[in-house]
Amino acid sequence: MKKIIILVIVVIAGTFGFFKLAELANTKLNTMYYLASNSNGYFDELYDAVIFPTDNESLPLEAISTIKPNDTIKAIYPYYDLEIGTNDEYDDPFRKYEIQWELDGNTQAFTIPYEKDANNSVKVLYSIAYIDENTLTSGRRIAHRFDCDSGIYVTEYMLECLGLDKNKNDNAVDIDSEHLTLHTQIMIPLATHMIHTGIPEMNFETGVERTIEFDAREVTQYKIIEYSFEIEGVIAQRDHPGGFIYYPYEQSKEIYDSVDKTVELAEDESLWVPNTYIVECNGDVGMADLGNLLLQDIDHFILGEDEMEAQEDNDRMLFSRGGG
Repeated sequence: MKKIIILVIVVIAGTFGFFKLAELANTKLNTMYYLASNSNGYFDELYDAVIFPTDNESLPLEAISTIKPNDTIKAIYPYYDLEIGTNDEYDDPFRKYEIQWELDGNTQAFTIPYEKDANNSVKVLYSIAYIDENTLTSGRRIAHRFDCDSGIYVTEYMLECLGLDKNKNDNAVDIDSEHLTLHTQIMIPLATHMIHTGIPEMNFETGVERTIEFDAREVTQYKIIEYSFEIEGVIAQRDHPGGFIYYPYEQSKEIYDSVDKTVELAEDESLWVPNTYIVECNGDVGMADLGNLLLQDIDHFILGEDEMEAQEDNDRMLFSRGGG
């Protein structure tokens, strides 16, 4: 299964604990949003504040250039959509690859997808870049900190699923653990082409499933490199199951810029360009307020927090230029 790109916007603000000295949960900040591609659903995991444009081409690259900094938006950054692992082998429908976790000098290998038992599994590792660490860690407790300041965080849920959480009390891993490093590969997108595809959607009231069809960009060529993530902290996060790794935006840009992007294109291929963006706001901004502002440049989209209640296409278009 190759990577398919759809468009969404998701708030990362408040998925995690505030400044480095405070280990207790603090008020979550709504200052950083993702205007993002939906890569096999990993941005969908953050359902509470997602905006879904109603078609894949509703956020062309040229539309972003028209969104200028103002009283609400501080800056918009292109998102480098880097994937962990390789695309050589599949355990349908997931990619299959090897990773190594090194905890205090002891290394343990895992094959992803990994299932410790029926209730503890990691199907995919997701790497998500962020702009502001205070926003990233706001609203959640940091269960454990290691002896580094890399700005890279993983979730307690993932470590529990892998069996790396040795302490079953309040703190993740072992209270005396000092170093945790993930050794893996990173897939850097180089080329894409357009495909027609679809995703199933269930109407829970009627029990009827339908398929939403759309055109999407599929990544066809990657550059794969070896890479290691040295982890700074473990987030006490269990509400979004999966293998999440959050790392600084500048690090993602350095990785992308470091590789040779020379590639031979097929007739139906084009060079990969970002169609995902991070929106940094001036202070705390609500999703609806940001949505109204984005309507000046994006035709129509829906709020993810209402997505479970929206059953028909007309209901889903909660924001639409001209009210259509």
